[in-house]
Amino acid sequence: MITVEDIFHKIAQELKGYSDSDKSAAIEEFITGCVFDLRLAITTDMEETKFNFLERYGHGHTFYFRLNNYEQGRRLASQIYWVMQGVHPDMSSYTGAQFSTEDQLYLFVHVKDVRPVSASNS
Repeated sequence: MITVEDIFHKIAQELKGYSDSDKSAAIEEFITGCVFDLRLAITTDMEETKFNFLERYGHGHTFYFRLNNYEQGRRLASQIYWVMQGVHPDMSSYTGAQFSTEDQLYLFVHVKDVRPVSASNS
């Protein structure tokens, strides 16, 4: 089962070239050493979602993670928000009613404007 650690490690590897040697250190260094925009969606159609995000937010890096069910995606989104913002979001309005239990769901992650923390303070 995919975890928040897996998600952030994949992003850190792809965008900053971190190795597999120490996942926790790579994640911490990426999250604390970079400023970036991150957006999430739970989807059944990765191509449509990618084009939608391109139109809405511009070019960025996209990552997809297969989900077991909607609740897993909802939980991961909440955990990612907590890591990024330091507060637990109210997820009560996210019910997944638009999906059926037979749908193959993916967590779509869109990352853009990755820059070192020092560059954002200039």
